[in-house]
Amino acid sequence: MRQSGERIGFRIVTLDGQEVTLASLGTRKPTVGKYSIHIEEFEKLVLRCLDTVATPADLYIIDEIGKMELLSGRFRSKIIELLGQPINLLATLGKKGDGLIDQIKRRRDVEIIEVTRTNRDELPEELLRKI
Repeated sequence: MRQSGERIGFRIVTLDGQEVTLASLGTRKPTVGKYSIHIEEFEKLVLRCLDTVATPADLYIIDEIGKMELLSGRFRSKIIELLGQPINLLATLGKKGDGLIDQIKRRRDVEIIEVTRTNRDELPEELLRKI
């Protein structure tokens, strides 16, 4: 989210166009840097989209599993649950991070592809072939 060219927050947008605020400038806890994280809004939308019973799909896409998102214990639990199921999951991960991010990166059933300026234009085709 930007205002007059300045970042004022982050939104979650689903593939079907639903939106909620993930973070906005402020000091309301919890915070990441200068942003207050809107955990309840985030959970209300995202957890419903990742419910494999209520929302069955051939592929689940998450952009991203990062520091802000992982402040939600329910989201962390859902990611662990999804990784334990025989489903297709395409996700972006924070480059840095310990805890769950590190655990995901160390899994044998996870393929990590680093997005760089060199490969980012070709990645959609590469991912489509893999899927």
